[in-house]
Amino acid sequence: MATANTFLTLVSGVKTLVTAISSFTGSANEVISTNGDGFVDPTLLPVDTDTFSWAVSRNANGVSNQFLRRQNGTPTNLAPYVAPYDANIYYVTASCSASTANSTTWDLAIRVNGGANIILATVPGTGDQIEATANQDISAGDLISIGMVNQSATVDRPSGELFVRRRP
Repeated sequence: MATANTFLTLVSGVKTLVTAISSFTGSANEVISTNGDGFVDPTLLPVDTDTFSWAVSRNANGVSNQFLRRQNGTPTNLAPYVAPYDANIYYVTASCSASTANSTTWDLAIRVNGGANIILATVPGTGDQIEATANQDISAGDLISIGMVNQSATVDRPSGELFVRRRP
């Protein structure tokens, strides 16, 4: 049976843990110790970063007009990226496998909250990587799906990455 002293010790331990978390200034790879009472996984701490990226790809030949996939293989229309705050997509890279039978261009596009395609870049079907500036604002909580759009032939192994930064 718990006593009042046991309860106060528990509350004191929680207070120590909360204090350790709120004053954390170390790197993301450090583990916070609380006098041997436990630890906090630093990946659970709030992230305060101004820039990040979203990567997508499709490891298949003959891709045409479809949503690209996250690193875990889930298409972004089924598991869209969520904008953590008001931000701007300011830069994109994209490429596909070179194929002598396929030299069609394709567009790297996003859909915000299931809306219409917004073209961010046109990519050659020759396997060359493109890098392009973009200027697409998104708002906190927006659901971002990323896909490839082409009008004629198919594309082999398309991929892209969107670089995002917090809006002031």
